[in-house]
Amino acid sequence: MKREKARVAFEELVAENESQAQLIELLREQVRTDRLTGIYNMVAMEEHIAASRYEGYYVFADLDEMGKRNKSCGHDRVNKYIAEFGQWLRATTRGIRGHTPCDAIAIRKHGDEFLVWCSSKRGSIAIRNRIRQWTSKDKTVTCSAGIGRDVKTADLNCSRFKKTRKQNVLPKRKAKSKRLHN
Repeated sequence: MKREKARVAFEELVAENESQAQLIELLREQVRTDRLTGIYNMVAMEEHIAASRYEGYYVFADLDEMGKRNKSCGHDRVNKYIAEFGQWLRATTRGIRGHTPCDAIAIRKHGDEFLVWCSSKRGSIAIRNRIRQWTSKDKTVTCSAGIGRDVKTADLNCSRFKKTRKQNVLPKRKAKSKRLHN
């Protein structure tokens, strides 16, 4: 009788510990994941980089013209674009691992800015190029991206690309004729 009670108490204790371990894992995952996009956040990236044996490259991605869209379409529509891009980015970084020997993790930095850390230059270039080709499902939103050995450089290169893209997309003003009109 005592042995049976001890066995039951032990099984209950084990079940309770397993339940607590599952809860802890769930909470840990929630702390590391962005709610809107379902991809990781900076906490997860910092953990991933610390555990990696590689020095990597950062790819900074920024959705184009989100400030203007926020004013014209509202937060809900902008959040849909952010969620759409985040899910696409997660799938893209997973897909890149199969084509290049690299370790990569994608996160939402904040707002409409995303960051990918990749262990190889070749992999980071492939990710950057795919990001630059992305358009939203409704074909109205694009994304700029830049690479760097640190976040600041990647952000700067992204800004440079965005500026160049705007200059090439906007209609150029006609040059004034230098001829004198009679």
